[in-house]
Amino acid sequence: MLWPAVLRAQNSRQDFDVFFAKFKLAVAQKDAATLTTLMMPGFSFIRAQGVSPSDVFKGLDANEGLQWTNLQQSVQRQPMPYRLPDSNTPARVLQCMPTDTIYMCLVMFQQDIHHRWRWKSMIMPTR
Repeated sequence: MLWPAVLRAQNSRQDFDVFFAKFKLAVAQKDAATLTTLMMPGFSFIRAQGVSPSDVFKGLDANEGLQWTNLQQSVQRQPMPYRLPDSNTPARVLQCMPTDTIYMCLVMFQQDIHHRWRWKSMIMPTR
């Protein structure tokens, strides 16, 4: 009997698609208010953890909006399922453009404790 697992997977996919459409529109419009509601607490930005939404948007605006452009370009792609280390929590990842070749750039999404999709981070870890 795999039906419950199959139904959960389908619902998770549909929930993510609805979330991502809303996220994508908010990114296109640089809608900080909507994006703030979609962010997970303890947001990670570039190489810092626990960044406030206002500091995230300052960072996106810096350098003539370089990271806004980066985020807007990355949401044109489809996020891929991702398995977080030591976690069974559903997650998705998008690649974005790093500021330097020594970094990777990842936009992460994860379900919160209420099973709602949230924007978890936009990070640039060292390769």
